[in-house]
Amino acid sequence: MLDFTGATLNFQIWSPESYPDYIQDVKTTLKLLENDLGHLWHCGEGVIMCPANTDNGWFSFDGYLQYGENIEDEWVAIYLLMKISKEYPDIIIKVWDEDGDFLLAEAADFLPKWANPDTTENRVFIHQAKIHLIPFATKPNEVTPLPRGTPTIMDAVKTVKNYPEITVSSPEIQKAVEERIRNLPEKLNKNLHRCQCFLPANAAALLKSYPTMIAPSVIAFCHRNEDDVKVCKAMKFFPPETRVMISVVMTRHHYAMLTSQKYTPDRRTGWSVLPPTDPKWKAYDLGLKIACGFEILLAHSGKIGESAGKTENAADPKWERYVRNLTEKGYFQGYMEGSKPYKSLQEKAKIFFESSVTENSEEFQTSYKHHMGKQVQSLLKYVDVDYDALKAQETSLQPPDDDSWINVTPDQLDAMFAEKMKVPVNGTEDLAEGLTSFLEKVSSYEGVENVNGRKPPIAPRKKSSSARKSSLQQPSRKVSSLSMASTSSNISALTDKMGFDPDGFAAAMQNILDFGVPDDESFHSNESGDDSSFSEYSSEPEDEFHLPQASDRVSNDLMQSMEQELIDSGVMQGREDISTSNEDIEFQPVAINAAALNGLLESYRSQHGLPGPASSLLGSMGVPLEKLAANEKKDVQ
Repeated sequence: MLDFTGATLNFQIWSPESYPDYIQDVKTTLKLLENDLGHLWHCGEGVIMCPANTDNGWFSFDGYLQYGENIEDEWVAIYLLMKISKEYPDIIIKVWDEDGDFLLAEAADFLPKWANPDTTENRVFIHQAKIHLIPFATKPNEVTPLPRGTPTIMDAVKTVKNYPEITVSSPEIQKAVEERIRNLPEKLNKNLHRCQCFLPANAAALLKSYPTMIAPSVIAFCHRNEDDVKVCKAMKFFPPETRVMISVVMTRHHYAMLTSQKYTPDRRTGWSVLPPTDPKWKAYDLGLKIACGFEILLAHSGKIGESAGKTENAADPKWERYVRNLTEKGYFQGYMEGSKPYKSLQEKAKIFFESSVTENSEEFQTSYKHHMGKQVQSLLKYVDVDYDALKAQETSLQPPDDDSWINVTPDQLDAMFAEKMKVPVNGTEDLAEGLTSFLEKVSSYEGVENVNGRKPPIAPRKKSSSARKSSLQQPSRKVSSLSMASTSSNISALTDKMGFDPDGFAAAMQNILDFGVPDDESFHSNESGDDSSFSEYSSEPEDEFHLPQASDRVSNDLMQSMEQELIDSGVMQGREDISTSNEDIEFQPVAINAAALNGLLESYRSQHGLPGPASSLLGSMGVPLEKLAANEKKDVQ
């Protein structure tokens, strides 16, 4: 059995009029508006209104709507309440569901900072077709008629009545709710689906005379239990022998629920099963499920919901939990338990509890099926079942609607998401096209070419031989053409005012990020011929900036002078095999600082085999200390 937890919309309508006929006129008009709308409610019944009562000179009545799985019914009720509040400008309406003030949830992006489920209790109302949100005082010590904390329902209603210009919510909140119910009658017509069903004659005649009875049949079948399945094996009230083809109109939600249910009838009932490839399979399948729904309802018509009398027993845990929740919400308005006002409110709550038990419970299943089964039983008495006439009408039935809407393609899902989230439909397409364009561009080890084929401007500088080798393995930084294209329009507007040179700035940043200290080879290599470090830039465009070669020669001379000065100072003493010659650079032996090595060995000797910095350093370098110690002993001997 599916879960229907708390799928109920509740409302209270308050009126300051002093004569009781006024509130009765409101109830009558609300029911007329519902009938004129002609909406096919998901659970088969529309808005239910309880008897009126009085409180401190105000007339009021409670109402509710069971909307089941179809949340659109909730907004149909809001549409009706908005219309009734416009026709009767003195009434004030409070609406909530299992999520609380769901009207504010629809306008969550535009709520004031203080508004949250804890602070908006008894502060959200409908008055004169507008959403009213009672604000808090701006300062703690401010003298204001606005209630503080959580107001009682009567204080809140009086505040909205006396200060509507203060309590009316912002235009953004109004627009968010109005958009949700805009063009609602047209939307409801688009939500209907016509199909053909192969039904027993009495069920077909019932639906032709009372089309709205399709709703309780679908609900009963889709929420069947084990006992209901046993009932369907007998098919006592709707046998298959008198089946005829008729055209049935239901909501898309009902159609989706039926088609998603897999059910195979008992062969002993005589129901024939066609293969899914047969053109009439869908009509046979739908007719079977609808007939089973009616069978379940009639089977419950003689049962009385056992939960109806449970509220008389104070030991019922559900009733006790319900009363406890009402007390926490301030429903009893501070009256003492056992007092006359308390008992009056408790009696109202008891009636409401019995008539609106949540749909996920066995109590609801029993009471709902019993109630709707009684209606089916009563209506069948007034239905004229003419099998021959129904059979003759099969040739003139309207064709079924296309049900391809039940399968949503990825493109349709993207469009629905874009409409709901208010984002451009082609946003993802632009991103995909940009990525595809980027991947199709010409690229090399230096990066991706720009749109105009030019490379990002980088000022040339002298590179060492090691840097030239690594450049073949690690590409230098490049600015992608996609990012340059996306920001070129913004940059051009700024450069006109600031005189900013983006190419020069990019070149300067490139040189800073790629800066490296050249090695010795770069200063002892040939400065002429093809081996020159400037040969790399021979293929660069002529319009790029080049540093003069004279500055590099000056740098080489300066570095050689510094190196010679270090040698003369004795700092480089002990450095063996130092060569400043330009010949056979690749075959020079490894340079070893003998003074440093001798000092390290002397430090190790002074440790006498104990731990110390020298042994730690030699160990980290991979020197076998055991062999070194053995050699030291041989030298001593």
